[in-house]
Amino acid sequence: MNDQAIASSVIQYLQDRGAIAVSAQQPAGLLILAHYRGVFLAVQVRKPGRRMTNKQVEFSRQAGRAGVIHIAGGLADAEHTLKIMDTWMARMAPRENKRKKETERKWIQNPQNNKENSPGGGLT
Repeated sequence: MNDQAIASSVIQYLQDRGAIAVSAQQPAGLLILAHYRGVFLAVQVRKPGRRMTNKQVEFSRQAGRAGVIHIAGGLADAEHTLKIMDTWMARMAPRENKRKKETERKWIQNPQNNKENSPGGGLT
């Protein structure tokens, strides 16, 4: 399977999962950029068993610094990464909901905070 066929299968998988995904040819190879459940992904397409080039390693470092999840591989790698992300997000959702409810409760109990801590800084 060539890189374009691998990219097509990855894009189809991501889109089937609800992601927005596009591909572009880069000096380091074929790159897929995607947005999935509030997270940006960069998939550098490569055939199974091939090692990352120096350019791909550098791209991975830069992507990580920017908060982008980097995947170097094909469909199996994308499937594995999304399963991990879904598991992590499912575990975090109850904590996030609890934090939001606590914040709402504090604002309701102390209306003065509503003005002082509003995005406009109380300039209403």
